[in-house]
Amino acid sequence: NIIKHAYQYAPDKEINIEVRTTDSSFEVIIQHSGILLDPKNIKTTDLHDYIVHPRRGGLGMHLMRLLMDKVEYKILPENICEVHLVKKMATQ
Repeated sequence: NIIKHAYQYAPDKEINIEVRTTDSSFEVIIQHSGILLDPKNIKTTDLHDYIVHPRRGGLGMHLMRLLMDKVEYKILPENICEVHLVKKMATQ
């Protein structure tokens, strides 16, 4: 999604990905300097409509929100967009 939407397929752009794990969580932190996104402007996907009128794409935000326990967006200095995803792990 970042390659397509934030960088519009520009081949010379960078995406920084950091993965952290603890005994209780799995975290992914993604940073890019492409076109900024305000996640509040992304409509919730109507899955019934999506099934009735199939199309390609449009599920990225929905899947992140559905599968992750935390999805957080920040705009850092120099217009760096940071997406922080957290999935809690079952403890034994």
